[in-house]
Amino acid sequence: MSTEERLYVWLKADTEALQQLLPAGWVPQPATGFLQDANLAIVLIEGIAVSDTHGKPLPARDRFAVVAVPAKNEQEGLTAFVIIDGLAAPAASAPGAYGVYKPARAAVERRSSNRGDVPASVEERWNIASDAGDHIQVQIAYERGVGVRKHIEPRVYSALKPTFYRIYKVDQVDDLVHTTHPNGPKAKALEFSVVGGRLSELQVSGEKIVGIVSVPSYYREIFLPE
Repeated sequence: MSTEERLYVWLKADTEALQQLLPAGWVPQPATGFLQDANLAIVLIEGIAVSDTHGKPLPARDRFAVVAVPAKNEQEGLTAFVIIDGLAAPAASAPGAYGVYKPARAAVERRSSNRGDVPASVEERWNIASDAGDHIQVQIAYERGVGVRKHIEPRVYSALKPTFYRIYKVDQVDDLVHTTHPNGPKAKALEFSVVGGRLSELQVSGEKIVGIVSVPSYYREIFLPE
């Protein structure tokens, strides 16, 4: 069981290039609504609290940058996230359950201010790099919007080990803080850069950002299929 803070950076990547990175039988499944056409997510994760299967508290030092594709298995008709790449800090957290994370160093800074009856202002800085030359950097300033509580139970697959997946049971709060949709919120400031790994292969850049979702509260239990 774990409690985390997350930031989802949703992008629109080349569909054919993404297809080459997915296991046989899977195809990209783009998002809709305020994240229209987004087909790739960088999930930035900071662990807050962790416990083992018996409920014993454990140190929560993990930070991740997970690169995932929302995808559909056309034969089975199911949708899931397929993890194609990632960075993990500390190094002992790599390669992780999905077998694709590289050991990395990570720095996370977060500041918020709330005065009077105006929305809270938040600044976040994520800097994650590996010795292999991968580097993901996100800096964003935004106003808190209306948080939406959700319970979801997604399946998460590994691109490296296509038959392996885990089932998450998640309670979370989503806050859409930036979108290119004309009727959605806009960040006050946004800087984004990536070097190396699958993201460089996909030629990802700030111009391909479709939206960013802050998840200030994320509680997860993990199950393996029976």
